[in-house]
Amino acid sequence: MEKTGKEIIEYLSRKEIIELNFKLISHYGGVYFKGDVNIANENSFSYFLHAVKATYFGKKLHLSPFYKASAYAYYIIKNHIFHDGNKRTGMASAIRFLEKNGYRILPNISSNVIENLALNIEKGDISKVALARWFKKNTQCGIDK
Repeated sequence: MEKTGKEIIEYLSRKEIIELNFKLISHYGGVYFKGDVNIANENSFSYFLHAVKATYFGKKLHLSPFYKASAYAYYIIKNHIFHDGNKRTGMASAIRFLEKNGYRILPNISSNVIENLALNIEKGDISKVALARWFKKNTQCGIDK
């Protein structure tokens, strides 16, 4: 948890992200290596957990919840943190982060749209900044944390 003025940002824990990956693979199928909790790239996993909260010369690199959500999706998908389920886990982590911080994806956004966003991240067709703008445009505030 991070307090910024009046705002308190709640981050996802390592355990929460691993559990999301497990649940998504259990539900939708895929490869899960139980011995290493399905982590393929430990260094990238540790890096991105800190990168989401990072500062540079005292200034946050990811200023808004939308940029932070974008960072979750982008780092998990692009860095192939897990053996399988990176796109699903990346988008689910971003959405879960937003929910923990009082935002919800608009109800008219289909799972196909979310899936296409993940594919576009993987292909390099959408940047972190563009994804953050998408989250800002396609969420509503005011849900209970």
